[in-house]
This record gives sequence, C-alpha cells and structure tokens, in this order.
Amino acid sequence: HLLKWRYQPVARSVSRQLTIKEQRREVARHLADNPSLKARLAETMADAYGDAIIAAARETSLPEETFPGECPWSFDQIMAEGFR
Repeated sequence: HLLKWRYQPVARSVSRQLTIKEQRREVARHLADNPSLKARLAETMADAYGDAIIAAARETSLPEETFPGECPWSFDQIMAEGFR
C-alpha cells in the first residue's frame, strides 16, 4: 500500500491511508507475539517486497519496472505513524 500511495498519487484515499495504518498495527502485534522474528526482519522484508511489487503493479496497472527493485524504506520508516 505504501508503493501504491507513492506511485499512484491520484488514487490516494482515506481508505488506503487507513489500510496502511491497520497493517502497521497488525505487524506490531505479530512482532510482539513473536519477538524472535525481529532477528529476521531484513530477510522477511526483502522477500515481502518482491510480492509487494507484483501486487502494486496488478492493482495500479503500472509496469513492475515503475517500482524500485529494492525496498526504498527502512523497517522503522515503514512502521512510523504518519509515514507515507
């Protein structure tokens, strides 16, 4: 959703903004319940980012090449309230 927010500004909406907020909360809860996963954040983010590119391209109809090949944000940025 952050990719869609950044690369498809004409489709920014309250719904998309709230989805980003909701997903942050889900990630925070999941990490709180499974603290050992923090050691694998870099690996997990890299893997998930590949899926995120595919989903963003599908949902925006933008070419996959529109999006950076590697995640442009750190985990802390992604999780920061208000970062979009």
